[in-house]
Amino acid sequence: MKSSSGVIGVGSMGGAIAKNLLKAGHTVSVFDKRKTVAEALTTQGARTVSSPREMGRDAEVIITMLPSGDAVSEVASGPDGFLNTMKKGGIFIDLSTIEPDVIMKLALEAGKHGINVVDGAVYGIPSVAEAGRLVIMLAGEDAVLNRCQDILQTIGKTLIRVGQVGNAKKYKLAGNMLIAFEILAASEVVTWMRKAEIDPAMFLKIFEESFDNREMVQRINTIRKGGFRSDPSWIHKDLTLGLKVAEQLGLPMPMAALGRQLFLAARALEGADTGVKGICRVYETLNNIRLSDKAE
Repeated sequence: MKSSSGVIGVGSMGGAIAKNLLKAGHTVSVFDKRKTVAEALTTQGARTVSSPREMGRDAEVIITMLPSGDAVSEVASGPDGFLNTMKKGGIFIDLSTIEPDVIMKLALEAGKHGINVVDGAVYGIPSVAEAGRLVIMLAGEDAVLNRCQDILQTIGKTLIRVGQVGNAKKYKLAGNMLIAFEILAASEVVTWMRKAEIDPAMFLKIFEESFDNREMVQRINTIRKGGFRSDPSWIHKDLTLGLKVAEQLGLPMPMAALGRQLFLAARALEGADTGVKGICRVYETLNNIRLSDKAE
């Protein structure tokens, strides 16, 4: 028997998750502050609700995919939050990239209501989410994870259990910080090659023969070809979160601190909704040079 599920935050990622649950035969209610985004899913069988509190009355499992810890806390434990109405034994799965201490605090609060919490984090872009092929890191009690296995297998191709609540967020932040460093390294090296008047395409031929690093090859190719896609500048946010955890641990992280400032500069030059393009603009501005093969 399929469970009654709810998804809060149905943008590109959350919306894809809701669609896959509907295709698999789950009863799905959806909520998003942007009403038109939630209502668009009604044509595929979803039921819109007026508030997280309303969702909590019926949903056995609630998934949140939201942009910040404050947003997750609001829909879960705020005055209109679903923890106020969700039945004991229900499961709250958060897949947002937020502070580890926020999900740990919410897990304690949910426990007082008899609600189980799964700390989740995903790797994958919207098209991967639409195909139900996300890599999902999951933290929480094995018994709880076993209960929601059917839902998790519907939205992800690879499920990796990583221990106690809070760990999934930590693994996600570690990965995103590494991606940030790779983007900065690729941009800086292409800048150096342009100034040194060597061909990035020839460099890649040599690099591919010498090293097995497809991700870096792809990043350099994206920069030299100017093949940027428009995506939210999540990296600045996640470097900020990573540095917050580092400060709590008393851990110096000079690369992350500098990287955060560079991504902040990218936002200033290109706006909040920019990815690699913004960082390239920073290096182009600093060095008065074009990184892409494309003409202006």
